[in-house]
Amino acid sequence: PPSPPPGSESPPAYDPFKLFCGGVDPTLHSRASLLSYFSSFGRVDFVHVRQGCAFVTMGSEGAVERACGRRWPVIAGAAVEVKRAKRSARARTGAFGGRELELLLTGLGEGETEERVRAHFGERGVDAAEVAVFGGEGGEGAIMCRSAEDAARAVEGAHEIGGRGVGVRRLEQGEVAWSKLFVGGLDGGVESPDIREFFGKFGTIKDACVMFNKNLQRSRGFGFVTFASFVEARRALQDQPIRIRGREVEIKYSKPKVPAQQLGERLLVEQPQPLPGYNP
Repeated sequence: PPSPPPGSESPPAYDPFKLFCGGVDPTLHSRASLLSYFSSFGRVDFVHVRQGCAFVTMGSEGAVERACGRRWPVIAGAAVEVKRAKRSARARTGAFGGRELELLLTGLGEGETEERVRAHFGERGVDAAEVAVFGGEGGEGAIMCRSAEDAARAVEGAHEIGGRGVGVRRLEQGEVAWSKLFVGGLDGGVESPDIREFFGKFGTIKDACVMFNKNLQRSRGFGFVTFASFVEARRALQDQPIRIRGREVEIKYSKPKVPAQQLGERLLVEQPQPLPGYNP
């Protein structure tokens, strides 16, 4: 049968970084106790405790493998089922979280923490699946809400976190925000399908390209990968160092200089300086 067109491949049924914990008793299993247990297998990025279950996002696939080695561990005096978490139906169709659920934050103070941002929105009844603080001159951050209702509550009214007014807005159409990565130091034989396949393990890929010098007919040694959300892009960043075809590469955020002002306007992307060894 013919191969599917690039970008149409379905993401894996299981999230490579997330664990499902069944039989969780909220009176025994706190976020702290689960964090303490799973930290023995590697970095833990997030723990979400719900009635009767919990979800734990690990920092690497290896940590997930190690944790799954014990199917029914005893945590805080009671047995808990541990297994890989299935992706939601939305994620399996290539729309992780949905662009309508991803919100951008501006005006965060220097040294602001993800915990305080999460607590602020929690007080407003917003269930945030993921929170990120990127910093920079604009004090930027992002949250991924669990539902459209949560996103609607999040954008209502004024926000003050750490004594500073914080802006909350939805993504504009065509805006990539913090979901686009620059990939540098690529071997000359690496092509666009190669980086799409490699980074696909971190989540849904919206676009992947290796820059090509048409005059010299060879790769320029760098490219770009755009994920469906900032959550998946951050996973890739946290998995460094990354090697593609045996060569360590650099990845970092590729931020537009200014957002698109209207539909169809092309984003002006800041071009990173090539690293030593790049082809011109």
